[in-house]
Amino acid sequence: MTRLKATFLVSRRLLAVASLCALAHAATPEAAFAHPQFVTRPYLMDVTTNSIAVLFVLAHEQPVVVTAVSPAHTAKRYERPASRVHEVVMDGLDVDTQYAYRVFVANDEIARGTFTTAPAAPDAPVNFLIYGDTRTNPAAHASVIRAMSDEAADFVLHTGDFIADGRRAESWATFFDVAAPLFASTPLIPTIGNHDLYAGAGLRNYRAHMRVAAGGSEHETYFVFRYGATVMISLDTEESLAPGEPQRVWLERALRSLRDDHAVKHIFAMMHHGPFSSGAHGGNPAIAGTDIEGLLRRDGVELVLSGHDHTYERGDASGLKYIVSGGDGAPLYFSNSEQPTQLAFSPVHHFVRVEIRGDEVRIAAIRTDGHTFDRCYFRGTRDPWHCTGGSSRGNVVRAASSSMSRYVIALGVVLVVAVAILARRGRNAKKKAS
Repeated sequence: MTRLKATFLVSRRLLAVASLCALAHAATPEAAFAHPQFVTRPYLMDVTTNSIAVLFVLAHEQPVVVTAVSPAHTAKRYERPASRVHEVVMDGLDVDTQYAYRVFVANDEIARGTFTTAPAAPDAPVNFLIYGDTRTNPAAHASVIRAMSDEAADFVLHTGDFIADGRRAESWATFFDVAAPLFASTPLIPTIGNHDLYAGAGLRNYRAHMRVAAGGSEHETYFVFRYGATVMISLDTEESLAPGEPQRVWLERALRSLRDDHAVKHIFAMMHHGPFSSGAHGGNPAIAGTDIEGLLRRDGVELVLSGHDHTYERGDASGLKYIVSGGDGAPLYFSNSEQPTQLAFSPVHHFVRVEIRGDEVRIAAIRTDGHTFDRCYFRGTRDPWHCTGGSSRGNVVRAASSSMSRYVIALGVVLVVAVAILARRGRNAKKKAS
């Protein structure tokens, strides 16, 4: 009985130490990227052929100057009056051109970065990254950011749920501190999630931290983003898409316009809670099986991108292909209901690289250690997935283990270690006694 009690006490101490280490590791990214001038470090959004926006929040109200210099040493200067929250649109830029930008306060440079404006040529190659559900674990989020920073991307799509509680301004600051190494030079394209909106109470903070293409929702929660011949339609799955509702009317009008635009080659739909998923949440009941699916198919949407379930999933729903990419900071979901649409499924921290070359769309799902675990391509709406090995199917993790089972396994390991430590102490005590 005494030995069992001692084992329990040792196990509890080991668990406490492990918890403190985890908390310290989780706090590291925020501290590492802190800067005395900033509450939120500079990040890029809303890139077009001749403009881009840099956003940041200062610790105190101050006027700022932002400069942008092209390779030909053509300089642009943008002055803004005193404020804490700055959203500086650098316009009048050249098409498909790389610039170096700097942020100044009182003639002191406090930040710098680079960016490239969007191409106008319809055959220009496009490279972008997808990830999402970064909510609660800054350390996990930082590991994904580090992995994505090794990629040459034109922009990054976030599938929503940036943070756990959209009402908390400090959580937004943490997100952008962790993501600063990437978004200081690569534009962010957002999708609003339920945790960001937080029943409407987080909308004010969301809007304060986002800038999206004009022409969509007045709240910046749905919009059309265009990059070369590729178009992203970002939707708000917390707002109704039923016939006659404002978002639905806007979506139908946007799809008609894109369908008639012969310069558009690829149309993707982005939404936080998508219609297809085998994860714990499953498909969005307000979309799955409704006429929205038919609308997206009819008007040429090739791929639906979503998050909400904290996994990676790739599939095909009667010709409407989809990818679920979430869990890059939120707890991973290990349940898998294996819906008939599913072709690949992995509960792992990851991101997705997308490369567009003419009619071909290539995807690669990549873990934080750089390992590619799913690689496929397709050409148009009628073409199925073509993947490594010649099949449309990829790796499917079928184990329906839960997060709790992982804790049980971890506790078992701790107990084994504790028993080994006690056994060694016992042997040492016997040696001393002899």
